[in-house]
Amino acid sequence: MVNATDLEKQTLIVGGDKFSEEEEEIIEFAQKTRLQSGLYVLLRNPFIEDVPPVLFLKAAEDLLFLALSLSWILTAIFRQDIIEDNAVKRYIGYNNLCVGWDVLPALFVGGTFWAITSFLSLRFVFFNALRLTKLRKKIKEEEAIDEEEHPEDHEDDHSFLGVDIDKKNCLNYHFPVVANFFFMITTILFSQTFMIRPEEGISIWLHTMPFLAAMYGTFIISLSLCLESSKQMKTIGWIWLVIFGITSTVNPIIFVYDFIYYDTHGERSPFPYQIVMVMDHIWFLCLALNGWNLPSTIVVNRKFESISNDRIEQYLSIRST
Repeated sequence: MVNATDLEKQTLIVGGDKFSEEEEEIIEFAQKTRLQSGLYVLLRNPFIEDVPPVLFLKAAEDLLFLALSLSWILTAIFRQDIIEDNAVKRYIGYNNLCVGWDVLPALFVGGTFWAITSFLSLRFVFFNALRLTKLRKKIKEEEAIDEEEHPEDHEDDHSFLGVDIDKKNCLNYHFPVVANFFFMITTILFSQTFMIRPEEGISIWLHTMPFLAAMYGTFIISLSLCLESSKQMKTIGWIWLVIFGITSTVNPIIFVYDFIYYDTHGERSPFPYQIVMVMDHIWFLCLALNGWNLPSTIVVNRKFESISNDRIEQYLSIRST
């Protein structure tokens, strides 16, 4: 039996001013940690139950830049020759930041850190998917109630393959689900950059394409989160998102053009590499600011409850009889 106190904590009061103690704690934590390092917050709260999924994404990006920094230090100390001449530089005219972890000993650091980075990214994907599943259920319940109370408003509804097409569903569920799935795929594929060394020919394509896909994946998931929580976004956040979108879209196109031109003519394309380099660095800057601009109050509540071995054995013994 649920007592009055528990019922008050579990009930969401829509449109009212009263919030449960649990709600207040969740929202306050998300707001408090919005401008903090995701990695720092997770290290201080490793068993947090009420999770802003963005927290895992921020921690993954923190770890990514830490890996890049350490990798460049190692490469600058032990492999100056790679900085001066490498396949990526011959193709696009400059050293992309990822060149820093393309060779040993930095490759060990980059590959090891990426294992943890991808784990955190996939944790984000999992909790974001869980949140979206609950959201879809809530939307369907609200629509069912609305249709029951106002059936005349639903006489002209359109559907495609049995799925209602409406602005609310598309914005709050379908696009975020596609973005979440695409981000998951690009995160998994990015590991190829550590397995395939960039050399002239097919290997540099296989090495670089996952990175270009990750550019799209990171922007699309950021876009979906911002659209879902557009009321939390400030003007500077929208400006950041536009710049992030432009660089995420244009950079891969120029990279592919440069690669095709070099493979065809055996020399770098006439397109000014300074433009690509600036846009590339702006993209990394936008990525570094990603966690500070994304809304953090999209929260999933998870409660860990363990069942003792005695209870499990008791259940199995009763079931077997």
